[in-house]
Amino acid sequence: MVRLVIKDSDTIRKKVYHHIREKILSGKIAPGERLIETRLAQDIGTSRTPVREALHSLELEKLIKSIPRVGYIVEGSRSWNKSVRSGGSLKHWQPDGQ
Repeated sequence: MVRLVIKDSDTIRKKVYHHIREKILSGKIAPGERLIETRLAQDIGTSRTPVREALHSLELEKLIKSIPRVGYIVEGSRSWNKSVRSGGSLKHWQPDGQ
């Protein structure tokens, strides 16, 4: 994975959120793939906290699903693909407090 470079005033949480979200929407992270906080944090070059916050926001957006004692799994594209293509709410959605 490519390391995420944070240079401007955007919060780390917001940058991590957009980075992971783009990888999901572009298919670089496939539906059904398990997202592991520690691996994502290491690949991006940040701590687990902003990754955890980003994953929670992505779950609220229904791009990923939390499964107890397993972690997060990327949802199938059927549930969000139409909204993204049509410019619906998913495309313009921002994480809580942003």
